[in-house]
Amino acid sequence: MLGRKSLAAAALAAGMALATVSTAFAGGKDGNFMVRIQGTVIDPDASADVYSGGTLVPTYDAEVSTEIVPTMTFTYFFNKNLAVELLCCFAKLETEGKGAIDGVDLGDFWIFPPALTLQYHFDNFNGFKPYVGAGVQYIHFFSEGRSDLDGARIDLDDAFGFTLQAGVDVELGDGWYLNADVKKTWIDTDASWKGAGVTAKVDVDPWIYSVGIGYRFNLEDIFGRRSAEHAALSNDGGRSRRVFAFSFRRASDHSASAHAEYFQQMLAYSPRWAEIVFSHTSPACGRAFSRWNAPAVMKPRMSMAAPLISTVAETPIVESPIP
Repeated sequence: MLGRKSLAAAALAAGMALATVSTAFAGGKDGNFMVRIQGTVIDPDASADVYSGGTLVPTYDAEVSTEIVPTMTFTYFFNKNLAVELLCCFAKLETEGKGAIDGVDLGDFWIFPPALTLQYHFDNFNGFKPYVGAGVQYIHFFSEGRSDLDGARIDLDDAFGFTLQAGVDVELGDGWYLNADVKKTWIDTDASWKGAGVTAKVDVDPWIYSVGIGYRFNLEDIFGRRSAEHAALSNDGGRSRRVFAFSFRRASDHSASAHAEYFQQMLAYSPRWAEIVFSHTSPACGRAFSRWNAPAVMKPRMSMAAPLISTVAETPIVESPIP
């Protein structure tokens, strides 16, 4: 079961991941992706219709605790104004009775409440970038605890709701932003305490307040760079020649099994390419290459290079598109 120490560890890991991203990929105000790490207050505006033996008891009510948790958001920008954001986190909440059952422990529970919103960002305030959004939130309830109602365990149905959002990003430079955000979700769920004969229709309706820091960069820095490294076109004096270049930059990204897989992929392309060049700064790549038993038809056209160098083979080949 998750605990508060686990949430703290998750927040620390998320912060380290954000720092790693900022080191590896250059940030900028025009990037198409933003990752935020936030401290978030989940403040349910809860009320409940409570039934005992199937009969509504007007003097019974319930409330849900307010909690502070770490959260992350992932925002993809379609253009300078339109974006879509995903909020994710975990939180442990507690519920107590109100009215005639004031102070009665009704059980605790964990939630996974991702929210997806479509946003409009205003870009005419220089480094001050307000935005509004609307979307949906889904709440998954799990690890429900026992209550004071004859020791019965609370059981909550998963739920969908409608979300409105407003916030602002304040530019700090080099892709970094301060962020403040507020969301309001209208969502309800059915609760029951098996064996106690008690059920409830609960309006959770949380306010979600967040403050944090974000980093904006281009997704192409992650996905596009690798694709570009795996295929290169070489024009040699107008002759129809192509060079397939493999570049391994980080041993951690390319394990021995990954190396073998890439080498095997070359079998299908070998008749099409004038030369196959492996560029590496990874000892693991070098060892994998030296151990690989390449087909004889490929060996005359293969070389190992660090940094990348090329000597195009004399064997002419037919022009073919880069796969």
